[in-house]
Amino acid sequence: MVKNHYSLISAGTESSTIKASQKGYIGKAKSRPDQFKKVIDNLKNQGPINTYRNVMKKLEAYSPLGYSSAGRVIEVSQGVDEFSVGDLVACSGVGYANHAEIVTVPKNLCVKLNKNSNLKNASYNALGGIAMQAIRQADLKLGETCAVIGLGLVGQLTCLLLKANGINVFGIDVDNFAVNFSDG
Repeated sequence: MVKNHYSLISAGTESSTIKASQKGYIGKAKSRPDQFKKVIDNLKNQGPINTYRNVMKKLEAYSPLGYSSAGRVIEVSQGVDEFSVGDLVACSGVGYANHAEIVTVPKNLCVKLNKNSNLKNASYNALGGIAMQAIRQADLKLGETCAVIGLGLVGQLTCLLLKANGINVFGIDVDNFAVNFSDG
């Protein structure tokens, strides 16, 4: 259990989640064809009444926002030896590292920090991990060139990490401000 000091707001991800939640049923179906297909499959397997109940339960449920935070451990489950009360940690994971005062996070989604760590910076952990994984998947070598398409927060972090590793970077975005920012 962690008392959050900071949780990172990912404007792109969270605003799209909020916009999707405000759509009507047809708008939600159009914006999430993968989920709509699951509803159709469910309808075939479980019938209309059970499908209706399942869909309504899902649509009416609250979903916490956030997936990257940092704070101090305030309680540890039995059998967890990696962390102690008072430890500083960075946490990640949808449904765990939420925008909340206190969060409960599985041990595999936390990393222990140095006691002098900057928790504000540590709250970027999930986005940094996403950017790093994209770079690993690209398997780039020193001196190669890479285009980053989309210069939101993850794109900006990806550009910074690529530049720090000797990769020539071209940032592409429809927003001139984001492009100019990534040049700096």
